[in-house]
Amino acid sequence: MLDKYTAPAGYFPGLTGLRGFAVMLVVLFHSNIVFAGRALFPGATLGVDMFFVLSGFLITSIIIREQMETGSFDYKRFYLKRVLRLGPPLVIMLAGFLLFTALFGVPIPLHDALRESAAAFFYVSNWTRALGYGFPKYIGHTWSLSLEEQFYMIWPTTLLVLTRALRRKWLIVSICVLICASWFTRCWMAAHEATFDRLYNGSDTRADGLLCGALLAVVLSSIHIDQSSITKLCNWLRYASPASMLALIGISLAGSEISHEGFYITYTAVYVLTCVLILDCVYAQGGIVQAVLRNKTVVWLGMISYGFYLFHFPVAVTAMQYGLTGWSVFAINCGVGIPSAAASYYLVERRSMAMRLGRKKNIGTLAA
Repeated sequence: MLDKYTAPAGYFPGLTGLRGFAVMLVVLFHSNIVFAGRALFPGATLGVDMFFVLSGFLITSIIIREQMETGSFDYKRFYLKRVLRLGPPLVIMLAGFLLFTALFGVPIPLHDALRESAAAFFYVSNWTRALGYGFPKYIGHTWSLSLEEQFYMIWPTTLLVLTRALRRKWLIVSICVLICASWFTRCWMAAHEATFDRLYNGSDTRADGLLCGALLAVVLSSIHIDQSSITKLCNWLRYASPASMLALIGISLAGSEISHEGFYITYTAVYVLTCVLILDCVYAQGGIVQAVLRNKTVVWLGMISYGFYLFHFPVAVTAMQYGLTGWSVFAINCGVGIPSAAASYYLVERRSMAMRLGRKKNIGTLAA
Protein backbone atom coordinates (compact mmCIF):
# COMPACT_ATOMS: atom_id res chain seq x y z
CA MET A 1 0.00 0.00 0.00
CA LEU A 2 1.46 3.31 -1.07
CA ASP A 3 -0.01 5.35 1.77
CA LYS A 4 2.65 3.90 4.07
CA TYR A 5 5.53 4.68 1.79
CA THR A 6 8.03 7.48 2.13
CA ALA A 7 10.10 8.69 -0.78
CA PRO A 8 13.11 10.92 -1.30
CA ALA A 9 11.87 14.27 -2.55
CA GLY A 10 13.35 17.42 -3.99
CA TYR A 11 15.77 18.32 -6.73
CA PHE A 12 19.09 16.50 -6.72
CA PRO A 13 21.67 18.25 -8.93
CA GLY A 14 23.88 15.16 -8.84
CA LEU A 15 21.23 13.23 -10.78
CA THR A 16 21.27 15.89 -13.47
CA GLY A 17 25.07 15.76 -13.47
CA LEU A 18 24.89 11.99 -13.85
CA ARG A 19 22.96 12.56 -17.05
CA GLY A 20 25.68 14.90 -18.24
CA PHE A 21 28.30 12.23 -17.56
CA ALA A 22 26.23 9.58 -19.35
CA VAL A 23 25.56 11.63 -22.47
CA MET A 24 29.23 12.52 -22.83
CA LEU A 25 30.12 8.82 -22.78
CA VAL A 26 27.65 8.18 -25.59
CA VAL A 27 29.03 11.06 -27.65
CA LEU A 28 32.58 9.77 -27.17
CA PHE A 29 31.54 6.31 -28.35
CA HIS A 30 29.75 7.59 -31.45
CA SER A 31 32.78 9.72 -32.37
CA ASN A 32 34.72 6.48 -33.09
CA ILE A 33 37.92 7.75 -31.53
CA VAL A 34 40.90 5.47 -32.19
CA PHE A 35 44.14 5.40 -30.22
CA ALA A 36 47.10 3.10 -30.90
CA GLY A 37 45.08 1.16 -33.44
CA ARG A 38 42.07 0.40 -31.21
CA ALA A 39 38.85 2.10 -30.23
CA LEU A 40 39.50 4.34 -27.23
CA PHE A 41 35.99 4.07 -25.78
CA PRO A 42 34.67 0.68 -26.93
CA GLY A 43 32.35 0.30 -23.94
CA ALA A 44 31.03 3.85 -23.71
CA THR A 45 27.62 2.79 -25.00
CA LEU A 46 26.98 2.11 -21.31
CA GLY A 47 25.90 5.75 -21.13
CA VAL A 48 22.62 4.65 -22.70
CA ASP A 49 22.17 2.00 -20.01
CA MET A 50 22.80 4.61 -17.33
CA PHE A 51 19.99 6.65 -18.88
CA PHE A 52 17.71 3.63 -18.67
CA VAL A 53 18.35 3.17 -14.95
CA LEU A 54 17.91 6.89 -14.28
CA SER A 55 14.66 7.01 -16.24
CA GLY A 56 13.24 4.01 -14.43
CA PHE A 57 14.18 5.51 -11.08
CA LEU A 58 12.78 8.97 -11.77
CA ILE A 59 9.53 7.89 -13.42
CA THR A 60 8.78 5.38 -10.68
CA SER A 61 9.53 7.99 -8.02
CA ILE A 62 7.09 10.38 -9.70
CA ILE A 63 4.34 7.76 -9.78
CA ILE A 64 4.87 6.70 -6.17
CA ARG A 65 4.98 10.24 -4.81
CA GLU A 66 1.81 11.29 -6.63
CA GLN A 67 0.00 8.18 -5.45
CA MET A 68 1.24 8.77 -1.90
CA GLU A 69 0.27 12.45 -1.83
CA THR A 70 -3.05 12.36 -3.69
CA GLY A 71 -4.22 8.76 -3.40
CA SER A 72 -4.59 8.59 -7.18
CA PHE A 73 -2.64 8.94 -10.39
CA ASP A 74 -3.41 11.50 -13.09
CA TYR A 75 -2.68 9.69 -16.35
CA LYS A 76 -3.60 12.71 -18.48
CA ARG A 77 -1.18 14.98 -16.64
CA PHE A 78 1.58 12.36 -16.67
CA TYR A 79 1.44 11.75 -20.41
CA LEU A 80 0.94 15.41 -21.27
CA LYS A 81 4.14 16.18 -19.36
CA ARG A 82 5.98 13.49 -21.30
CA VAL A 83 4.70 14.82 -24.64
CA LEU A 84 5.57 18.42 -23.81
CA ARG A 85 8.98 17.43 -22.47
CA LEU A 86 10.07 14.98 -25.16
CA GLY A 87 8.04 15.71 -28.28
CA PRO A 88 9.11 19.18 -29.50
CA PRO A 89 12.90 18.55 -29.51
CA LEU A 90 12.39 15.24 -31.31
CA VAL A 91 10.25 16.91 -33.98
CA ILE A 92 12.89 19.63 -34.44
CA MET A 93 15.66 17.05 -34.83
CA LEU A 94 13.63 15.04 -37.35
CA ALA A 95 12.68 18.17 -39.30
CA GLY A 96 16.32 19.25 -39.44
CA PHE A 97 17.37 15.78 -40.56
CA LEU A 98 14.77 15.74 -43.35
CA LEU A 99 15.59 19.29 -44.46
CA PHE A 100 19.32 18.57 -44.62
CA THR A 101 18.65 15.38 -46.56
CA ALA A 102 16.33 17.15 -49.00
CA LEU A 103 18.81 19.96 -49.63
CA PHE A 104 22.07 18.02 -49.84
CA GLY A 105 21.07 14.42 -50.55
CA VAL A 106 23.15 13.12 -47.65
CA PRO A 107 23.50 11.03 -45.64
CA ILE A 108 20.71 9.04 -47.38
CA PRO A 109 18.04 9.54 -50.07
CA LEU A 110 14.98 11.49 -48.94
CA HIS A 111 12.56 8.55 -49.16
CA ASP A 112 14.80 6.55 -46.81
CA ALA A 113 15.03 9.54 -44.47
CA LEU A 114 11.23 9.74 -44.37
CA ARG A 115 11.02 6.07 -43.45
CA GLU A 116 13.60 6.45 -40.70
CA SER A 117 11.89 9.56 -39.36
CA ALA A 118 8.51 7.83 -39.23
CA ALA A 119 9.96 4.98 -37.16
CA ALA A 120 11.49 7.48 -34.75
CA PHE A 121 8.40 9.70 -34.56
CA PHE A 122 6.10 6.80 -33.69
CA TYR A 123 8.63 5.39 -31.20
CA VAL A 124 9.04 2.01 -32.89
CA SER A 125 12.61 2.38 -34.15
CA ASN A 126 13.96 -0.13 -31.65
CA TRP A 127 11.70 -2.81 -33.11
CA THR A 128 12.36 -1.94 -36.76
CA ARG A 129 16.01 -2.53 -35.91
CA ALA A 130 15.41 -5.56 -33.69
CA LEU A 131 13.29 -7.36 -36.28
CA GLY A 132 15.87 -6.96 -39.01
CA TYR A 133 14.38 -4.20 -41.16
CA GLY A 134 17.71 -2.38 -40.98
CA PHE A 135 16.40 1.08 -40.19
CA PRO A 136 16.67 3.65 -38.80
CA LYS A 137 20.39 3.74 -39.36
CA TYR A 138 21.32 7.39 -39.64
CA ILE A 139 19.10 8.34 -36.73
CA GLY A 140 19.52 4.93 -35.17
CA HIS A 141 20.12 6.42 -31.74
CA THR A 142 16.36 6.95 -31.46
CA TRP A 143 16.00 3.26 -30.63
CA SER A 144 16.63 4.05 -26.96
CA LEU A 145 13.99 6.79 -26.97
CA SER A 146 11.51 4.31 -28.42
CA LEU A 147 12.31 1.76 -25.75
CA GLU A 148 11.87 4.31 -22.96
CA GLU A 149 8.59 5.58 -24.41
CA GLN A 150 7.24 2.03 -24.56
CA PHE A 151 8.20 1.67 -20.90
CA TYR A 152 6.35 4.91 -20.08
CA MET A 153 3.24 3.51 -21.77
CA ILE A 154 3.22 0.24 -19.85
CA TRP A 155 4.86 0.88 -16.49
CA PRO A 156 2.48 3.32 -14.73
CA THR A 157 -0.48 0.96 -14.99
CA THR A 158 1.66 -2.08 -14.20
CA LEU A 159 3.11 -0.44 -11.10
CA LEU A 160 -0.24 0.84 -9.84
CA VAL A 161 -1.87 -2.56 -10.28
CA LEU A 162 0.98 -4.23 -8.40
CA THR A 163 0.95 -1.68 -5.57
CA ARG A 164 -2.78 -2.10 -5.05
CA ALA A 165 -2.65 -5.88 -5.18
CA LEU A 166 0.53 -6.65 -3.22
CA ARG A 167 2.21 -5.79 0.02
CA ARG A 168 5.46 -3.93 -0.32
CA LYS A 169 7.61 -7.06 0.14
CA TRP A 170 5.83 -8.85 -2.68
CA LEU A 171 5.90 -5.74 -4.84
CA ILE A 172 9.69 -5.73 -4.58
CA VAL A 173 9.80 -9.47 -5.29
CA SER A 174 7.57 -8.98 -8.34
CA ILE A 175 9.86 -6.34 -9.82
CA CYS A 176 12.86 -8.60 -9.16
CA VAL A 177 11.06 -11.35 -11.08
CA LEU A 178 10.49 -8.99 -14.01
CA ILE A 179 14.16 -8.02 -13.99
CA CYS A 180 15.23 -11.66 -13.97
CA ALA A 181 12.78 -12.45 -16.76
CA SER A 182 14.28 -9.77 -19.01
CA TRP A 183 17.83 -10.88 -18.16
CA PHE A 184 16.98 -14.54 -18.77
CA THR A 185 15.30 -13.69 -22.08
CA ARG A 186 18.41 -11.87 -23.25
CA CYS A 187 20.75 -14.64 -22.13
CA TRP A 188 18.58 -17.40 -23.61
CA MET A 189 18.32 -15.62 -26.94
CA ALA A 190 22.06 -14.91 -26.97
CA ALA A 191 22.78 -18.59 -26.30
CA HIS A 192 20.46 -19.55 -29.17
CA GLU A 193 22.19 -17.29 -31.68
CA ALA A 194 19.72 -14.43 -31.86
CA THR A 195 21.00 -11.55 -33.96
CA PHE A 196 22.86 -8.71 -32.33
CA ASP A 197 20.16 -6.24 -33.40
CA ARG A 198 17.46 -8.37 -31.77
CA LEU A 199 19.35 -8.60 -28.49
CA TYR A 200 20.48 -4.99 -28.40
CA ASN A 201 17.25 -3.24 -29.41
CA GLY A 202 14.40 -5.41 -28.15
CA SER A 203 12.26 -4.00 -25.36
CA ASP A 204 12.02 -7.43 -23.77
CA THR A 205 15.80 -7.95 -23.75
CA ARG A 206 16.63 -4.46 -22.46
CA ALA A 207 13.83 -3.77 -19.98
CA ASP A 208 15.92 -4.85 -17.00
CA GLY A 209 17.82 -1.56 -16.96
CA LEU A 210 14.65 0.49 -16.59
CA LEU A 211 13.31 -1.99 -14.07
CA CYS A 212 16.49 -1.82 -11.96
CA GLY A 213 15.94 1.91 -11.62
CA ALA A 214 12.30 1.28 -10.79
CA LEU A 215 13.28 -1.29 -8.17
CA LEU A 216 15.61 1.18 -6.48
CA ALA A 217 12.83 3.78 -6.32
CA VAL A 218 10.38 1.29 -4.83
CA VAL A 219 12.88 0.06 -2.25
CA LEU A 220 13.73 3.60 -1.15
CA SER A 221 10.03 4.37 -0.95
CA SER A 222 9.30 1.26 1.09
CA ILE A 223 11.69 1.66 3.99
CA HIS A 224 12.20 4.21 6.71
CA ILE A 225 15.73 5.57 6.60
CA ASP A 226 16.61 7.46 9.77
CA GLN A 227 19.60 9.72 10.21
CA SER A 228 21.71 6.93 11.67
CA SER A 229 21.03 4.75 8.63
CA ILE A 230 21.82 7.63 6.28
CA THR A 231 25.14 8.16 8.07
CA LYS A 232 26.03 4.49 7.67
CA LEU A 233 24.95 4.56 4.03
CA CYS A 234 27.06 7.66 3.35
CA ASN A 235 30.07 6.03 5.00
CA TRP A 236 29.64 3.07 2.65
CA LEU A 237 29.08 5.34 -0.35
CA ARG A 238 32.31 7.17 0.44
CA TYR A 239 34.10 4.12 -0.96
CA ALA A 240 31.46 2.44 -3.13
CA SER A 241 30.59 5.51 -5.18
CA PRO A 242 34.14 6.36 -6.39
CA ALA A 243 34.71 2.66 -7.05
CA SER A 244 31.51 2.54 -9.13
CA MET A 245 32.49 5.62 -11.11
CA LEU A 246 35.95 4.20 -11.80
CA ALA A 247 34.43 0.87 -12.81
CA LEU A 248 32.12 2.58 -15.31
CA ILE A 249 35.03 4.53 -16.75
CA GLY A 250 37.04 1.30 -16.91
CA ILE A 251 34.28 -0.48 -18.81
CA SER A 252 34.08 2.48 -21.18
CA LEU A 253 37.80 2.28 -21.90
CA ALA A 254 38.50 -1.44 -21.79
CA GLY A 255 35.24 -3.29 -22.10
CA SER A 256 32.60 -3.66 -24.72
CA GLU A 257 28.91 -4.25 -24.31
CA ILE A 258 28.75 -5.14 -27.98
CA SER A 259 29.61 -8.77 -27.31
CA HIS A 260 28.03 -11.88 -25.85
CA GLU A 261 29.77 -11.17 -22.56
CA GLY A 262 28.02 -7.81 -22.56
CA PHE A 263 24.62 -9.43 -22.97
CA TYR A 264 25.28 -11.85 -20.12
CA ILE A 265 27.21 -9.77 -17.60
CA THR A 266 28.17 -6.22 -18.52
CA TYR A 267 24.70 -4.71 -18.75
CA THR A 268 23.79 -5.99 -15.30
CA ALA A 269 27.04 -4.68 -13.84
CA VAL A 270 26.38 -1.24 -15.33
CA TYR A 271 22.87 -1.19 -13.86
CA VAL A 272 24.15 -2.00 -10.38
CA LEU A 273 26.97 0.55 -10.58
CA THR A 274 24.52 3.21 -11.75
CA CYS A 275 22.20 2.44 -8.84
CA VAL A 276 25.11 3.04 -6.46
CA LEU A 277 25.73 6.44 -8.06
CA ILE A 278 22.02 7.30 -7.79
CA LEU A 279 22.14 6.52 -4.07
CA ASP A 280 25.16 8.78 -3.78
CA CYS A 281 23.35 11.59 -5.60
CA VAL A 282 20.31 11.30 -3.33
CA TYR A 283 21.95 10.83 0.07
CA ALA A 284 25.60 11.90 0.02
CA GLN A 285 26.34 15.46 1.07
CA GLY A 286 29.84 15.54 -0.35
CA GLY A 287 32.68 13.40 -1.64
CA ILE A 288 34.67 13.32 -4.83
CA VAL A 289 31.88 11.88 -6.98
CA GLN A 290 29.42 14.57 -5.95
CA ALA A 291 32.10 17.20 -6.49
CA VAL A 292 32.23 16.03 -10.10
CA LEU A 293 28.52 15.45 -10.68
CA ARG A 294 27.46 18.70 -9.01
CA ASN A 295 29.98 20.73 -10.94
CA LYS A 296 28.08 23.51 -12.71
CA THR A 297 29.33 22.54 -16.15
CA VAL A 298 28.44 18.88 -15.68
CA VAL A 299 25.00 19.77 -14.32
CA TRP A 300 24.44 22.10 -17.27
CA LEU A 301 25.36 19.30 -19.67
CA GLY A 302 22.83 17.15 -17.85
CA MET A 303 20.18 19.84 -18.28
CA ILE A 304 20.67 19.86 -22.06
CA SER A 305 21.46 16.13 -22.30
CA TYR A 306 18.22 15.19 -24.07
CA GLY A 307 18.84 17.64 -26.89
CA PHE A 308 22.55 16.79 -27.02
CA TYR A 309 21.69 13.12 -27.35
CA LEU A 310 19.15 13.87 -30.09
CA PHE A 311 21.38 16.10 -32.21
CA HIS A 312 24.81 14.54 -31.79
CA PHE A 313 24.27 11.35 -33.77
CA PRO A 314 23.07 12.88 -37.07
CA VAL A 315 25.94 15.36 -36.76
CA ALA A 316 28.45 12.53 -36.23
CA VAL A 317 27.12 10.46 -39.13
CA THR A 318 27.18 13.44 -41.48
CA ALA A 319 30.73 14.36 -40.42
CA MET A 320 31.87 10.81 -41.14
CA GLN A 321 30.17 10.97 -44.55
CA TYR A 322 32.55 13.81 -45.35
CA GLY A 323 35.59 11.77 -44.29
CA LEU A 324 36.13 13.09 -40.77
CA THR A 325 37.09 10.68 -37.99
CA GLY A 326 37.87 10.45 -34.30
CA TRP A 327 38.57 13.62 -32.38
CA SER A 328 37.48 15.73 -35.36
CA VAL A 329 34.04 14.14 -35.17
CA PHE A 330 33.96 14.66 -31.42
CA ALA A 331 34.87 18.33 -31.84
CA ILE A 332 32.11 18.84 -34.41
CA ASN A 333 29.71 16.91 -32.18
CA CYS A 334 30.40 19.34 -29.37
CA GLY A 335 30.66 22.40 -31.60
CA VAL A 336 27.32 21.76 -33.29
CA GLY A 337 25.52 19.44 -30.88
CA ILE A 338 25.95 21.46 -27.68
CA PRO A 339 24.77 24.81 -29.12
CA SER A 340 21.86 23.04 -30.82
CA ALA A 341 20.96 21.31 -27.57
CA ALA A 342 21.25 24.56 -25.62
CA ALA A 343 19.00 26.35 -28.10
CA SER A 344 16.52 23.49 -27.89
CA TYR A 345 16.56 23.59 -24.10
CA TYR A 346 16.21 27.34 -23.61
CA LEU A 347 13.95 28.13 -26.56
CA VAL A 348 11.82 24.99 -26.75
CA GLU A 349 12.09 22.61 -23.81
CA ARG A 350 11.79 25.17 -21.02
CA ARG A 351 8.83 26.81 -22.71
CA SER A 352 7.20 23.43 -23.21
CA MET A 353 7.83 22.51 -19.58
CA ALA A 354 6.24 25.82 -18.51
CA MET A 355 3.04 24.62 -20.19
CA ARG A 356 2.79 21.58 -17.93
CA LEU A 357 -0.40 21.25 -15.97
CA GLY A 358 0.11 22.48 -12.42
CA ARG A 359 3.32 23.56 -10.75
CA LYS A 360 3.68 20.82 -8.11
CA LYS A 361 7.26 19.62 -7.79
CA ASN A 362 8.52 16.22 -6.88
CA ILE A 363 11.67 14.19 -7.30
CA GLY A 364 11.28 14.04 -11.06
CA THR A 365 9.91 17.48 -11.87
CA LEU A 366 13.27 18.97 -12.72
CA ALA A 367 15.15 15.82 -13.58
CA ALA A 368 12.83 13.54 -15.56
